[in-house]
Order: sequence, then C-alpha cells, then structure tokens
Amino acid sequence: MMSSALKKGLLPKISPKKSSPNQKKIEKYISSLINSTPFPETLYQYTDLNALKGIIKENELWATHWRYLNDDNEFKGAFKILKTCINKKIASKKINIQTKKYLNDLQNRFNQNVDISDRYDVGLCSFSEDGDLLSQWRGYGKKYRSVSIGFNPQKIDSERINKNSRLLFCKVIYKNKDKAKIFNTMIDYINTLSISINDYLTLHICFCILLLCCKDDCWKEEKEWRLLMLPTEKYKLDVHVGEYSLIPFYKLKCFLNNSISAIEKIILPKSENYDKAVKALHLYNSNLKNKIQQSKISIVYPMK
Repeated sequence: MMSSALKKGLLPKISPKKSSPNQKKIEKYISSLINSTPFPETLYQYTDLNALKGIIKENELWATHWRYLNDDNEFKGAFKILKTCINKKIASKKINIQTKKYLNDLQNRFNQNVDISDRYDVGLCSFSEDGDLLSQWRGYGKKYRSVSIGFNPQKIDSERINKNSRLLFCKVIYKNKDKAKIFNTMIDYINTLSISINDYLTLHICFCILLLCCKDDCWKEEKEWRLLMLPTEKYKLDVHVGEYSLIPFYKLKCFLNNSISAIEKIILPKSENYDKAVKALHLYNSNLKNKIQQSKISIVYPMK
C-alpha cells in the first residue's frame, strides 16, 4: 500500500514565491526510493502500559524529535558515508555542472560544520518487525509494566494528521553498502535533473530523510521501521520529561479509524501477575479481549 504521504505533497514548500521548480519530481522520487519495501503485516512498538493507555484514550502516537533518540551516534555514521559518496561523485567527473555545484555546496556546508538537518524538525516513531524480542523488552520496556503493541501499518494514514504535516514509513537500513547505494542512487537521480539553487533546500531535506532511515549495523536484530513525521509548516511540538532532559515530540492523530482498530496484538511479559494484567485490560476496554497474548520469552526481567 502507498501511504497518503505519497499521494499528496511530501516535502515542505520553501515559500510561495520561491518554490522548488523540481519539487514534485523530487518528492515523488524520494518517496518511491524509501517505500520500495512492502509493509510487514504487523509492526510492533515496545513501550509501557501508561503509553498504551494514552494511545487508546487519545487515538494518537508520539513522534520523538530525531535529535533526542536513544543513540546519539546513529546519525553520524551514515553522515560519514554520505560525505564519502559525495567526494567520490565529484572526483569521478561523471556528473553535470549543476549537480557538481550542488554537491560542492553540500560539501562546503559539511566542511564548515553546518548541519543541514538543524533547520528541519523531523519526528519519528520506532517499530520492530519482531514483537517478542528480548533485547527490545530490555531496551525499551518498563520492566513488568512493559507491553509490545502490534499495529497494522495499513491503518496508519497521514491524512488523519494535519494539512501542515506528512507521514512516511521507511525500513531502517543497517548495512553500510546499502547506505552508500541509496545515497549514490539519489545523487545519480539529481544528475538527471536540471537543478538550480532554488532546489537546494528540497534536496537537503531529501538527504536528511535518507540519513534518518539509517542505523548502525550493530542494531540489525531490531528489524526496525520508522514512521517519519515531516512538518511542512509550523507544527506544534510538545514535551515530556525524560531521564536527563525534556524530550520534544509531536502528537500524531494518525489512525484511519481509531487506535483500537489499528491494534492487532498486545503482548505482555511473563509474570506471576499476568492474569491480573489481562483482566485489567479487559476491564479498561473490552475490545482488547482477543488481542492480548503472553510473551514466549521465559525470563524477561529479573525479579526483585
């Protein structure tokens, strides 16, 4: 299924008077490049019972600002690969003058430590193809208050958000050779266009999106997918209290009907209170009755 972000404009307009002449072509291409992998039937989010209650009650997901991810270095590794790809393309002399000017501009920004992503406040939700993975329970759960929520990705739609934002699903890229391939593919596409300086911001955003689809290979067990929230204009950020600071995030009203219809499974960890936990969920919302199951992992957390 093609997300509604692809049916409508995906990238932000620079301004009514200075729109990118190639924007429609570019956004169509970047969308097809990222959305080339079919959705799995279910995508899981590891969180806690408090978050599950909020998702059901408010019919929304939270998309954390990308700069407040758990791993601060995951963006930097892909960034180095992108810089290498740019240097090799420039040195190859197989690109036209317009593409070379753009890549030189991008390269100069890198050399001057100008972060092209600083001006674009992307939010993201993380999901996994695996709903019962020990490392995920330990890394993202809240001990025996943990829950793995299985969503049908076909029932998440950006048309339920706001006219000032778009959503885009992407499968995370782990292998360095695959990161280099997608960066080079994007550069080769740029080389087929007749671009001008008015296209630069649009292209910068495309590379930001590609970078946010990348993660270090050591995390490949997670089989992560990301739901990127792309604000096309000003979209209000909220905050919650994190372990070390306030964490900015977006509230996404993104379900086609409601959260209950999008939730296919709720997996709870094994514990001596499992039956009570199931009963409490039934009492909270009877529509959850046939969706709850127990983790197959024998020991998720050490008992106190």
